[in-house]
Amino acid sequence: MRKTKEVLRLRFELGLGQRQIARSCGMGLGTVHEYLERAAAAGIGWPLPEGLSEEELEAKLSGNQPGQARAVRRRPQPDWKAIHEQLQQHRHLTLQLVWEEYRQVHPEGYRYSCRIDGGRSRITSRDIQPKGTVRAPTVETLTWGAP
Repeated sequence: MRKTKEVLRLRFELGLGQRQIARSCGMGLGTVHEYLERAAAAGIGWPLPEGLSEEELEAKLSGNQPGQARAVRRRPQPDWKAIHEQLQQHRHLTLQLVWEEYRQVHPEGYRYSCRIDGGRSRITSRDIQPKGTVRAPTVETLTWGAP
């Protein structure tokens, strides 16, 4: 069961910080931040209105009320295939330079961590191998004595 009411109580009644609330409730800091952010967006404060159930509170916080649409923020994805091809063609090109160009074109785009995580997960070690790579011998090719 969610601890939404407890998070709101600890924040507004006791004045605790988000880290203290997260430790107290046994949940992640991001979850506490999300609960408080949703409460602020929904205009919910403390004390809560009388008779407000946990389900009604969740509905208000999640925006599942009729006539209310939630805006989804989409960031432009980098073209990972084109980046990989550019890195292969230009010897002195780095991910840092490619990312800086991307940020100039898309200032609202992804930040540094996505450049590292997103690019590395899409460019596998199979795609990038140094020239002259020697593969380790398999078990069948190793013979240490009589056949």
